Formats: sequence, structure tokens, C-alpha cells
Amino acid sequence: MQPTKIVIQIWELTKNSYFFSKKGNYFAVYCKLAYIQDENGLRFVETPTGQMVSVFLLKDINSSFRIQPNNQLQVNYAASPQPRSLTEFIDLLKEKVAASLVRKQQKIEREINNLETEFKNVKQEVKKTLSR
Repeated sequence: MQPTKIVIQIWELTKNSYFFSKKGNYFAVYCKLAYIQDENGLRFVETPTGQMVSVFLLKDINSSFRIQPNNQLQVNYAASPQPRSLTEFIDLLKEKVAASLVRKQQKIEREINNLETEFKNVKQEVKKTLSR
């Protein structure tokens, strides 16, 4: 049976704290592990590298991560960590936050553009119902 991969920690981004304390200290780590679910429940197994768990600083996550609309990081489990400096991570994080905001903006614009059509359709259905 193939292991199901799971990320143990999901980091939420808040407006004023992108993983840093007010004194500028970096504190976030990233943990990943693999498990198999069978008739007896969950059983943790070795990762493809032969370890039970892989832990590294969040600043070193693979650059393929993206930020979800709910401000959680979506990280490719199979992607290897990429060592970088803390300032390089801040630049990468800024880029990913900007990309996430653009996706949110595009979604909102689509919803605004569809608003007239949606309400026109609802109004027509209401008129049909009332005319019966």
C-alpha cells in the first residue's frame, strides 16, 4: 500500500506576523511525515528518504509552495527543501503573497462581472413562479 503523505503543520499568515516575532527572531519549522490508513487506523511509515519525519526551517521550503485563499501554505510534499537566507525567504514570501492577492482579486472581479447575470436569472425565475 502506498503511503499517504500529510503535512503536519499548516501555517496561517496574518496581516502583521509572517512567522516572525516582534524582535525579529525567526521561529517556524516545517514538519512532514507519511502514513498509511488501513483497517486498523493510521500507521506512520518511513518517508521516501527512509526517515520517519522530516523537519526543517520553514524558510527552506521548496519555492513551489503557494498561498491558499484562507492564507494557509500549500506545500508539495515531494518537493525537497531549498536552503536560502532569511532575507531571500522574505522576498519569496512577498512574491507568493502578491500572487495570492492577484488570484483573490481576479476571483472577485469575475464574481462582480457575473453579478448582473445571476440576479437577472433569479428575477426571471421569481417572475415565472409568481405568474403561475
